[in-house]
Amino acid sequence: MKKILGLLLVLFTSVMLTSCSKDTLVVYTEAGFAPFEYVSGGAITGVDVDIMNMVGEKLGKKVVFENVAFDTIVDTVSEGKLTNVGAAGLSVTEERKAKVDFSTEYYQANLYVIYNVDSEEAIKHQMTDGNNGVYWSSLQTTKGIGVQTGTTADLFLGDELATGGSLEGAKKTDYDSLDTAIADIGLNVDYLIIDELPAKKLVKGKENLACLPLYYEGGEGEEDELAYDVYAICVTKGQDELLAAINEVLAELLKVDENGETGVQKLVSKHLGLEEKVEKENLLQDIWTVISTAEYRNYLFEGFFNTLIITVIAAIIGLFLGVIIAVIKVFALENKYLKIPATICNIYTTVIRGTPVALQMFIMVFALLTIPGFKVTAVIITFGLNSGAYVSESIRAGILSVDKGQMEAGRSLGLSRLKTMIKIIFPQAIKNVIPAIGNELIALVKETSIVSMVGSTVGTLTFDLNQATQTINKGIANYLAPAILAGLLYLVIVYGITLLIKLFERRFSASDQR
Repeated sequence: MKKILGLLLVLFTSVMLTSCSKDTLVVYTEAGFAPFEYVSGGAITGVDVDIMNMVGEKLGKKVVFENVAFDTIVDTVSEGKLTNVGAAGLSVTEERKAKVDFSTEYYQANLYVIYNVDSEEAIKHQMTDGNNGVYWSSLQTTKGIGVQTGTTADLFLGDELATGGSLEGAKKTDYDSLDTAIADIGLNVDYLIIDELPAKKLVKGKENLACLPLYYEGGEGEEDELAYDVYAICVTKGQDELLAAINEVLAELLKVDENGETGVQKLVSKHLGLEEKVEKENLLQDIWTVISTAEYRNYLFEGFFNTLIITVIAAIIGLFLGVIIAVIKVFALENKYLKIPATICNIYTTVIRGTPVALQMFIMVFALLTIPGFKVTAVIITFGLNSGAYVSESIRAGILSVDKGQMEAGRSLGLSRLKTMIKIIFPQAIKNVIPAIGNELIALVKETSIVSMVGSTVGTLTFDLNQATQTINKGIANYLAPAILAGLLYLVIVYGITLLIKLFERRFSASDQR
C-alpha cells in the first residue's frame, strides 16, 4: 500500500511541477489534418507544428502539443487556462474573433468535396476559370453531406442548408474525425466537404473516391467563385507577447524567395509526402502490417499499458472511497451523528451514478481542474470517483446481506461495533460482493476508452488503446485491422481480471467447505 501511495504521490507531484513551469508553451491541435498536423514516428508533426516550434525558439520555451477534438480548441484557448494558443488549420471567422485573437493569415485553402466516383458525372462541371469543379447546388443528396465539426466547411455548409440556400432541407452529418468521415462516404453520407490538401491526401489510393473544388455559381455574365477559407493561429486575448512572436515568425515565412515560393509553401511541400496512407489490401495483410511495423506495434503496447495504469489507479481510488462510503451509510442507520455525512454520500452516489462518465470527465478536465499539465490526474480522479460510487453500493449491499446476528455475536464477545465490522462482518461481505466488484473493474476498463475525448498525446497516459487505434488508422487504410488488435488487448485485460476474481472467489470460499 505504501508503494502504491508513493507512486500516486510521485504522479501528482510530477504533474504539478509540469503545470507550474513557465518555460513550456502548450499548443492545442487536432492531429488528423495532414499536412498541417498529423502523427508520424510517434510524434505530432506538420506545417503548424514547425511554425510553433519556431515560435518556441524565439520565446525560449519548450513547445508541447496536445491532440484534442477540433471543435474544443477555440473555446479552450479563449478560457486561457489549459492553453493560450491553438494551431490546427484554423479559419478566421467573426464568431471566433470575438473569443480569441488571430495571427496574420498565412495560408488560403480552397474547399473541396469528396465523393464516390459513380456520382461524378452528375456533379462535375467546367467553371468559368476553365477548371473542373462542383457547384454547391449540384450536391443534391438522399443520404446527406458530411463535415468535420466546427470547421469552416461546417459553417459554409450551414449557410447553404439554411432557408434560401442552394441546399435547403438537405441533411448534414458532423464528424469529430476525418478518418471516420471518409469511411462513411457511400454508407451514411454522399459527400464530404473539407479543405483541399487534406481532401487530396484522404482520397489518395482509394479508387472509389475522388475530389474536386467547390464553387459558388456566378450569375449571368459573372465569374464562378471558389469557396475558400484562410488559416491563422489563435491565441488567448491579452497574450500580446505571444501573438507578436507568432506574427514575426509568420512574416519571415511569408517572404517570397527568388523561386517565387514562400516559407509556408515550402513547409507544405515538405510535409505533403510524409504522411502517405498504405494502400488497402486485405484484412489479414493489414493486421500483419500493424504487427510487423514497430511504430504501430509501439502505439498498441503504449495504449495497452496506459489503459492498465489508468484502470489500476482508478480502481484503487474507487475501492478506497467505496469502503468508506459504504461503512458511513451502514453505521448511519444507528448513529445519528453520521446522518449528515450519510446524506452527503447519498447525494454523491446519486449524482455520479445518474450522469454519464464522459460528462463527468469533461467537467473535471475543463471546469474544475483547469490546470495546465493536470489533465492526466483529472482523468484518473474522474474514473476513481465514478468507480467509487458503484463500488460503495456493492459493498453496502454486501454488508447488509450479512445476518444481523453476526453483529450481535461480535458485541457479546466484547468487541466494539467497528472491530466487529472489521473482523467479522466485512470479511463475509467482501466474499459476497467479489463478483460485483469484478464486474465494476471490467466496466472500468472499457470506460477508459473515452479518455482520448479530452485530448490525447503520444507519450502521456491519455494515449489509451482506443486512441492508439485511431492513430494507427491515420497511417493505414483499414480501420478494422488495428481495431481488431486493440479489441484483443482489451480482451486480455478483461480475461486477466476474470481469472483474478475467480482466484479470490476460490480463496474466500475455502472456509465454506466442510
